[in-house]
Amino acid sequence: MSALPVLQQPRTPVDNVQLTTAILGHIQVIAARERRMRLNWVPSHVGLRGNEAADEAAREATRQPAVTFTVLPSIHRTKVLAETCHCQCRGAAVSLVVQTSRQAAWHAQATDNQPLHLVQQLPRAEEVILHRFRFGYGTVEELRDGFEDRPCEHCLHQGCVQ
Repeated sequence: MSALPVLQQPRTPVDNVQLTTAILGHIQVIAARERRMRLNWVPSHVGLRGNEAADEAAREATRQPAVTFTVLPSIHRTKVLAETCHCQCRGAAVSLVVQTSRQAAWHAQATDNQPLHLVQQLPRAEEVILHRFRFGYGTVEELRDGFEDRPCEHCLHQGCVQ
């Protein structure tokens, strides 16, 4: 986007924030002194006083071996990088948990780690059962199945579940 539309827009700039903010600050200082200012777009810079000097300074800057002024990334770019890092770290953590946990592996396979959006409200007891089932925990009936043939430690009856 060219400089004039960026300076005219009412919303906060997304790119080149430092430069745009500095220019807008200078414009406000000039306006506070009750001076009029007009910004004009000139399609060709040829013949403008100072343009050749600015072009020469730009050419000279490209010949320098190192960066003399660090341009900070825009706020938008910083947010994109932070979100990308967050997603990559989260993905690595989920992969590690899936490799080490049977329940997490089952949940990842069954739901692709996406949240379950229930169409209707369920009673709390049913939500708990569904939640436990989604995470691969056994139900009470499945737990009892493993104890049917074992004698009770307290009363020594076969298959007693108390």
